[in-house]
Amino acid sequence: VWKQDDTVDDLYKQFFGQIQAEMEADPAKIATGIHLVFMAKNFERIADYATNLAKTVHYVATGAPASKAMLKEGK
Repeated sequence: VWKQDDTVDDLYKQFFGQIQAEMEADPAKIATGIHLVFMAKNFERIADYATNLAKTVHYVATGAPASKAMLKEGK
């Protein structure tokens, strides 16, 4: 879960850039683009919530908070 959160963040940034370029190129796509951006942002937030839940489960199971190094290693 921890490693995949970074992947989802990167995908969101890439998607946002692509949608922004589409909206700049064709203003008729702005309404649809805004809906897509909100959808993607909500998906990214779900990944953040899943990461926070995983850290809480780790804490409950081990009694130790997840360290930054552990989060980067994906343990």
